[in-house]
Amino acid sequence: MYRVLLVDDERIVRIALNSMIDWEAQGFCVAASVGSAQDALEQMRLQRPHLVVADIVMPKMSGLELAEKAQQEGCDSVFVLLTNHQDFSYAVQALQNGVMDYVLKTDLTPELFSGVLQKVRRYLDERKAPCASIQSEPEHTAVEMAVQLLGDPSKGDAQPLAAPLLLLQVFLRADLTHKACCCPPAVLKNIVADVLRLNPQQMVALSNTCTAAVLEAAQAEAFLGAYQSLSERLCERVRLYMNTDCGMILSQSFADKAQLGQVLNVCGALRWQAVYEGFGCLLRQREAPLWRRAQWSAGKIFRPVQGCVENNDEQGAKRLFEDFWNDCRIQSIDPQQAGEISTALENLLLIHNALWVERYVQSRKGPVLPPAIPLTMQEHIRCFSELLAVICQARAAFSLELCRHEVRQLDQFIRAHLSEHITLSMLSRQVNMAENYLSRMFKAETGLNVIRYINLVKMEYARALLSQEGASVKSTAFKLGFEEASYFNKLFNRLYGINPTDYKRLVSEQG
Repeated sequence: MYRVLLVDDERIVRIALNSMIDWEAQGFCVAASVGSAQDALEQMRLQRPHLVVADIVMPKMSGLELAEKAQQEGCDSVFVLLTNHQDFSYAVQALQNGVMDYVLKTDLTPELFSGVLQKVRRYLDERKAPCASIQSEPEHTAVEMAVQLLGDPSKGDAQPLAAPLLLLQVFLRADLTHKACCCPPAVLKNIVADVLRLNPQQMVALSNTCTAAVLEAAQAEAFLGAYQSLSERLCERVRLYMNTDCGMILSQSFADKAQLGQVLNVCGALRWQAVYEGFGCLLRQREAPLWRRAQWSAGKIFRPVQGCVENNDEQGAKRLFEDFWNDCRIQSIDPQQAGEISTALENLLLIHNALWVERYVQSRKGPVLPPAIPLTMQEHIRCFSELLAVICQARAAFSLELCRHEVRQLDQFIRAHLSEHITLSMLSRQVNMAENYLSRMFKAETGLNVIRYINLVKMEYARALLSQEGASVKSTAFKLGFEEASYFNKLFNRLYGINPTDYKRLVSEQG
């Protein structure tokens, strides 16, 4: 493949050029991406690129001056210049300096630039010679050999590398959630190369959600020395361009194909440590834990948590949940299992307190819980704390004792006749009120529609019945006055987001 050097003082332009073009499909690979003509000259001496794509207007030295300086040094790289200015004098000067093409940034599209690359490739194919340089073509280095193994392990052999190397992997949140990533693999690869100032040729996109850089020992030491600032910049850039989080893994050293395979296997499993450590952290292969299976269930943890809720001890419930996660972390519980237990526990809390959550939502006239899908320990704790706060606030704000005696009278009647089909006319006779007035009064006092309240109370009782061994969905529906089990299923699912059969299975599995 022909090597390419990108030169532009605007980082966003360099990243855009790197990601908008499928360079490999055109027969090119980006060897380096720099922000000044001075850095470009240094890279040209080291990389000997076949093609240089440079901005014309840059501080200190323009793209035109760069092309002229390259000619003077005997480098016959092909130049393509970019500019925002439609000035004919630029075009004339560019042609005088041996520039092959001149492209306006405002006209730049993948299709247009692909045409330019095709023209450059035809020229290079005809020339059949590398860029002139006082240095001879180097032999394959250890880094290049490792990159080849990462790109296509089947082509490698068992020969040892010239020097021990390390692997730095940068992975996205989607790598753990197994959701599709809409960005092409080159985007993450280019961001990492730019932030860490790595040669793109020492990097391989392992997937759309993970890229790897092969580092020499000195590069790894330099990275560790500046890790904090580099991590912040990398995470910021990934969020800016890809709208997601990322984590990093630094492997132990490897010296041959077999050791590289072991590194990939261990680091692949180590990504789940981000559940405990959070994204933006650096995970080290030498600190990789041996995951264990938990011996507890969500149900056993939920019971004391719910006890705290019913005793209005919000802080106690929160401490129990945080203790659960800290125990998982200390005991190296499989992060995937810890997340599953945590999600089940949060669902049980929501289901068993749906009456309070519903009343809180109705009083706010809109959703109050964020539609977040937690992944890390801190995200689970935050979501749990938000749900817990809603439940406790709703419980504290509402008490039947503070309502009119008619409301308390209606509540007692509803709970005493759960096995019947309760109608407004039945309720109106109990308190000697017109149906319309009763509905308005009940909503003003409780924040809930009276029919909605009846269904919520029935669903609360349904949970208790379904938790009993041997209880069926159909028998539960009939016990609560539903003539059709299908209507009962629909109400249960609408309220709890889970059908009665799945709820029964959840309770059974969680003990």
